[in-house]
Amino acid sequence: MTTPPGWCGDRRPGGGCQGSEKVPPLRSEGSDRSRGATTMHRIDDIVDLLVVGGGTAGIVGARTAAKLGAKVLPAERSRTGGDCLWTGCVPSKTLLSAAAAGAHHDGTNAEYFAVARRRVAAAITAVEPDDAPETLRAACVEAHTVGPTADTGGSGSVVVSTSDGASYRADVLLSHCRKDTAHRRLGLQGLGVDLDEDGHVLVSAAMRTSASTIWAAGDVTTHADLTHVAGAYASTAVSNAVLGLRRSISLTVPRVTYTSPEVAAVGVTSVGGRGLRESVVQHSHADRAITEGQEEGFSRLIIGRGGRILGGTIVGPRAGESPAELTLAVQRKLSTTDLAAVIHPYPTYNDALWNAALADARTALESRPAMIALSLLIRLTRRRVTRRRQPPAVG
Repeated sequence: MTTPPGWCGDRRPGGGCQGSEKVPPLRSEGSDRSRGATTMHRIDDIVDLLVVGGGTAGIVGARTAAKLGAKVLPAERSRTGGDCLWTGCVPSKTLLSAAAAGAHHDGTNAEYFAVARRRVAAAITAVEPDDAPETLRAACVEAHTVGPTADTGGSGSVVVSTSDGASYRADVLLSHCRKDTAHRRLGLQGLGVDLDEDGHVLVSAAMRTSASTIWAAGDVTTHADLTHVAGAYASTAVSNAVLGLRRSISLTVPRVTYTSPEVAAVGVTSVGGRGLRESVVQHSHADRAITEGQEEGFSRLIIGRGGRILGGTIVGPRAGESPAELTLAVQRKLSTTDLAAVIHPYPTYNDALWNAALADARTALESRPAMIALSLLIRLTRRRVTRRRQPPAVG
């Protein structure tokens, strides 16, 4: 998936975008400590896009729509930020960091656990402003927390009624909420949205539901419950909905398991007897791993015909920092020769991935056809050099 024109995914505090005049300011009252739990006052009957859900997909979707010039209204019944901020990515990775530090601590006690909890709270506090209504407002989106329900509005539109009694009509609805919310609270089935047996919203490759004016992204769909997937797919859904495009999502998704050591994977991860081959570099031969005494692990490439990279696995410290390059290679159908031609900084853990590509590219040069071609090229080069060195004939 390529980033759509006008993508407004800047998560930095104060990160703004143009087109904020498309979102009239909303006056809010009675906010509580759960970030943006407010009472919303009706400002208009019609908007271009209603975004239901204030997690990653909802936040990215709302920003993208506003950047593209659409009049957008996000609705969230609780606190913005979603599971990733409050109970998932941010706190869990902070705990892992604290646990790594605790490995060098003499024993486990209540005092150290309290320190870990304070680190989690500090991390959430530091990241929270990126997703807060105040930051969204600065980035051209007015966010409010309300309990929405949806209904058909006639003429292909959707009407969303909020818990404070206001109603908004929209041409397009983007749903980003939990599957139980979609099934029980939002009432998407009543709008003609097909769900699977587990309550997930079914969407096309363009992120459109069975209802022509409703699109969905994030945990509500059957796609992986990953923050980076939610953000990328929401961007595609909104650009398609607002601009009338038919872009398809990319199914090449990097996956990371934050164990010790970490495990990262993209695409095909084993040869599986399908005529594929692999190129593996053990980290005991990776200089950065050697210098840091972290030699357990490996980098593996799965390779198809013509040296095309189909996927791979990385096991080792900070393996999750490396699969972006591998994801690009799989998505763009690059070969091991392409990857080997890229200059990599030395020494790094990612250097092992480059060496795996280089090893496969060199193996291709050792085939009989390649050796014959190389031999001919060398002979031709020698002849040209010899001719240049010969003195001119004396007349």
